[in-house]
Amino acid sequence: MHAVTRVEVVEAVKTAFTITAQPTVPRDLVEAATASGARPAVVTVLEGLDDDLQFRKLRELWEYFPHMPVNTVDAESGPAPVGVRRRPGAGRVEATA
Repeated sequence: MHAVTRVEVVEAVKTAFTITAQPTVPRDLVEAATASGARPAVVTVLEGLDDDLQFRKLRELWEYFPHMPVNTVDAESGPAPVGVRRRPGAGRVEATA
């Protein structure tokens, strides 16, 4: 099975950010992921977040998952080398310097 991706997390938790104007907490994310039918690996990743965290925007999650691949293509090709930014598409890379 492939690594958990940001695309999967977004699909699993997006409702947690539309339900209330209050900050979203990890418990909300786990509940949303479970209700959406996310695979167990996604739920497990979310359960690993500290209980005292609060999120106002979904993109704030990436601070806690900096190495999580964006999609399955990125997951299969591994992280880009230091100084290289992976471009969208089938494993193409470009220099960042």
